[in-house]
Amino acid sequence: MLCNREAQVSTPPSCTQEVLCGKKKSASLSLIVLNAKTFEPIRAQAETESFSYNITFGSTIKGELENFKTGEKEKFNEPIEEKFFVGSSLEILVSLLPLAQGYKAFIPQVTFDEGYRTKVMRWEIEKIQEYKMPSCNLGEVIDVFLVELSNTLLVGESYKMVIDKNTRRIIMNIKNAGNGEKFYVDAERDLNPIKTKFDPTAAKAMISQGSSSITGQAYTIDENLPKSSFQRPKRILAPVGSIVMLIPNTPYFKEWLGFNTSIRQKFPPEFVGKEVIKGCGGYPLPLEVRDQTLVTEVTDNKGSFSFQNLKPGEYHVLVQFVATKYTHTTKTPTGGYTVSVNPDGTGSASPIMDVKHWGSPTNVSNYALVKISSEGETVKVKLKD
Repeated sequence: MLCNREAQVSTPPSCTQEVLCGKKKSASLSLIVLNAKTFEPIRAQAETESFSYNITFGSTIKGELENFKTGEKEKFNEPIEEKFFVGSSLEILVSLLPLAQGYKAFIPQVTFDEGYRTKVMRWEIEKIQEYKMPSCNLGEVIDVFLVELSNTLLVGESYKMVIDKNTRRIIMNIKNAGNGEKFYVDAERDLNPIKTKFDPTAAKAMISQGSSSITGQAYTIDENLPKSSFQRPKRILAPVGSIVMLIPNTPYFKEWLGFNTSIRQKFPPEFVGKEVIKGCGGYPLPLEVRDQTLVTEVTDNKGSFSFQNLKPGEYHVLVQFVATKYTHTTKTPTGGYTVSVNPDGTGSASPIMDVKHWGSPTNVSNYALVKISSEGETVKVKLKD
């Protein structure tokens, strides 16, 4: 668990200053209590669908484990010979160290093995590098540390952490436990780059109280077809069921669109499937904004769609669909052909060829800014790229 954003300072009755790091996900709950000054563990609790435990730390580790599958309860009391850090506090601790190139440190850590016995590990900070990377929700380049750690007591177990140099925010955590890497990536959901306040009442009024409409056709043009006197660029219509979205062009959305256009130009995204592996994919449209949009579908094989009951104003209309576009041509002999070779090594061939065309699926995303000037008006639009 990474709780750099979830930490709270608390002073319990014992007057010992502590840090409480709790996180609940689906049916599981975990809690770690640390000394806020030294980061030494004080107690830990966890509950999942299969087990729960309650542990206190000191010169010994005391606690009780309950296995829900077997119904067994087990108490343990194990001595610890040196000071240590526990579980996921390792990531927080590393982020707070005086990191710099050439910095070295050894960090003892206690976790639990598959039998829920204590397992001592000794982490070594092997290497620290400094570089720059984009922060997609800040819209700027930030300075970061890449910290590489290895477990000196277990070959093949390692950590790589990317940490914001100025805020010490944990941006990425890659753990290799010898059986494959596991990634944690900070989604930066608490960073809001849009400063304009969204007005849901005004947005809702635009899409629910008018007598105007927008109708249109969605398609794309295949410009990659071979150029010839008899073959024109092909129009590919959005198929029936393609989703079309209408968004009131409010001050909030104008800033949102401007930010996303800017961030994608600064840090162009590279995708594997739908996952962005490099650059920035853009700041998502918040739920409260999406709640005040209209969604319809393409209704026929001509790419047709429509929106009704709109008020005068500006709207963004967006469509996304998959089109199979031309990519290349290949020629294969279908009959006899003649090859001539000259003494200098040059030559020529006169084959009878079969021409084949291949197409590949292409994600199409088109949008248009549409203005309705008066009540009762119907505006027609073509969504094309």
